[in-house]
Amino acid sequence: TALHKINSQLVSTPEKPPSSHEWKALASILLAISAACTRICVGSDALDGFISIKPTACLGRWVVATAPARIDIAGGWSDTPPICFEHGSVVTGMAVLVDGCAPLACRVRVATGGTGVLLRSESRTTDGELISSNDVEVQKCDDLKGFNSPTSNCALLKCALVCLGLLSPDQIYDPTNTDNFGECVRNFFGAECPVRVEIISTSILPHGSGMGTSSILAGCILAAIAQSRGTPLTLSSLIQLALQLEQRLTTGGGFQDQANGLVGGVKRVSCVSGVVQPVRVDWTILSLAAETEARLNGCLHLVYTGQTRLAKNILQQCLHRWSERTHEICQTVSNLVDTANASVQALENGDLNGVGSAVKEYWKQKKIMAGVSSGVEPPLVARVLDSLYKRDLIRCGTLCGAGGGGFLMLLSKDGVKVDTMMNSLKQDGVETSEFTWHSVRLDPHGLVIQ
Repeated sequence: TALHKINSQLVSTPEKPPSSHEWKALASILLAISAACTRICVGSDALDGFISIKPTACLGRWVVATAPARIDIAGGWSDTPPICFEHGSVVTGMAVLVDGCAPLACRVRVATGGTGVLLRSESRTTDGELISSNDVEVQKCDDLKGFNSPTSNCALLKCALVCLGLLSPDQIYDPTNTDNFGECVRNFFGAECPVRVEIISTSILPHGSGMGTSSILAGCILAAIAQSRGTPLTLSSLIQLALQLEQRLTTGGGFQDQANGLVGGVKRVSCVSGVVQPVRVDWTILSLAAETEARLNGCLHLVYTGQTRLAKNILQQCLHRWSERTHEICQTVSNLVDTANASVQALENGDLNGVGSAVKEYWKQKKIMAGVSSGVEPPLVARVLDSLYKRDLIRCGTLCGAGGGGFLMLLSKDGVKVDTMMNSLKQDGVETSEFTWHSVRLDPHGLVIQ
């Protein structure tokens, strides 16, 4: 059965192998999302005819997709399946440039004169200097094995090709499959002769940043591949497909990362409960007064804590706690939505103190969702926030995304500079030698394809 096939592809962790019930729950989520994306492909125009329109490869030129990162303001976790299916979701977040750059990108080139697919995953500095890269050369179908394991080389790139239909999981894992990979590539890209494809993803954010890197980068990859075959995708389609990709990759997660990164500006992103196939993701771009936007840009600060984590581990903890349906967890999910709505009102009113209050509540809610033992708030982060609050330098602070490490977002009081906060922490004896401070500002553009 389809359920059995997906069960066999899911990857457990040595620390906490999922129970049989959890396997079935995870597989059911993937089945629901995969079925939704399949229905979109064949049953509506939401994928812009990705399946029905004959592809025409853009031969010989690079297609480049770039995107900002995202900062979640309130409501995260409510967007995560199955919570969003059963409760509904509201998340507020913003697309941001880090150190003046859109930190995530993918470039694709289809060219004659060769065969196969080169996959490359790069990590670079903001100056473009290469830090590290991983290559995978795909010349046959089973070279895409590992598309469902986040620790596999170029897993995100492999999984994007599977989600877009280059090959099915059966074609990849069936040892008796004799399909000609070169022909599959040629047909997928609509080329009349054998082609060589290069797909290169780039991030200037560290692994485990908490800023939606994986989901937003998935959107860039999907967008660039689709554009390179002459069948571009809408933002709505990309958000749905990135959700499917994350489930296939077994990292899980919801839709707010890609929605808040691929769509520019500050947004309210939502879905209603009870709708699974497909989850209908709606968003509203908030219209901020020019003064509010300027103040927000002046007060936003990013601090990289030097600690990385895989959000999947905290995600599994949250979903396990949600499955228990304690009063505390059910009430917290309701509070997440209420806090997100409160932050929308504060933003629209230009009330940065109100925004700060919402983010403070949201940080408390994140810690409840993950549980005390999850490591969602490292002790050093707690000391940093305590020091800055006591000295009245910040309105709020929260680790971006799932928490546990990555980037710390601070919303300072008006006029407070980075040097002031650094000196204050030093005076209080808070050791931050591993921290790096980064500029951040709102990005109105979101995904850009060239």
